Amino acid sequence: MKNVHEQREELARLTRYANQLAADLADTRARIRLLVSSLGLPKISLFRPHAHGPADFRFGPAFAVTETQPEPWKSVRLHLADGSMPLGVWTGFEWWSQGRVQHPSHWQSILSEMPPSEHAEAS
Repeated sequence: MKNVHEQREELARLTRYANQLAADLADTRARIRLLVSSLGLPKISLFRPHAHGPADFRFGPAFAVTETQPEPWKSVRLHLADGSMPLGVWTGFEWWSQGRVQHPSHWQSILSEMPPSEHAEAS
């Protein structure tokens, strides 16, 4: 089992990797658009990303963080003291969201990640 420091280093490494992938994808899209326009082809919307926001997900019942925690590294909705409800994860030691440690009062699971037996109970 990795300690907290190793987990944070891995999270930082994966974040840097994801940012590099996003930059490479943006560069590739720009090059495709340039090729399409230089060939005189009509503009296509095939490469337009679909933005998913928290509103696109259905969430289950809220649980107090003092009572139970979700499976580590599974995305959940956090209820923060300022009233915001960002997506976050339980690392097994602390809550992470928006690039930093968070201190939520409650959390909700994403229903699509719940096992089928729990789906029936949540409905």
